[in-house]
Amino acid sequence: MTTTSLNTEDGARQLTYALNLTNYQRFGPDGQLLPSPIDDAVNGLTAKAMCPATPPAAVPRIAESF
Repeated sequence: MTTTSLNTEDGARQLTYALNLTNYQRFGPDGQLLPSPIDDAVNGLTAKAMCPATPPAAVPRIAESF
């Protein structure tokens, strides 16, 4: 399990998430990491939560999105 916490310098945006599944990445025959839906989801969540183009109030909480 791993946890990550991020916040902007002004503290207006904060993000903390945990991944229960780690070391899930797979390598291709050339030794490069293969694309993963988990990475896509985490990257999308991080961008949406931390990007200044989205007002903080418009970013839903994870619990509210289910």
